[in-house]
Amino acid sequence: MPNHLSMFDHWVLLSVLPFQFRFAAKASLFDIPFLGWHLRRAGNVPVDRSQPRKTLKIFKNVGEQIREKRSLVIYPEGERTFGDKVNPFKRGAFLLARHAEAPIVPVTLIGSHRRLARGSIVSRPGTIEIVIHEALEFRDYNELRLEEVAARVHEVVVSRYRQVPQ
Repeated sequence: MPNHLSMFDHWVLLSVLPFQFRFAAKASLFDIPFLGWHLRRAGNVPVDRSQPRKTLKIFKNVGEQIREKRSLVIYPEGERTFGDKVNPFKRGAFLLARHAEAPIVPVTLIGSHRRLARGSIVSRPGTIEIVIHEALEFRDYNELRLEEVAARVHEVVVSRYRQVPQ
């Protein structure tokens, strides 16, 4: 569960994580020709915040896949953030993790918004840092309220986050 600063975040994770995984992505992306076809065919998961019941059904199926040791990257902020901050985390990602009885791996991404700003198509050279934190095991968060789990993971991500000059 990484913070989400830029469209580059996907590429950073694809380049550094040494195992196969899928993304949970905004459902409207699945409607874009070519991109959407690829997302669906690759097994990525559409999330439609305007239809929470539909998303919950999808999450139940995804939870089964996660229990079968398939990994999913989900951005708990729900969308990319503007500027130099990490927004509060939403409950949905943690609901999925709990349903799947899966460990949660907090990830801190630093500087990707300086490489490709939100709303821009101009990329800039520079460094993007990634910090992969220790996993929070299911047994360590199962008894907590979802808001508490979200706050705990947010705290871990923010603990290593820092602003990067332009």
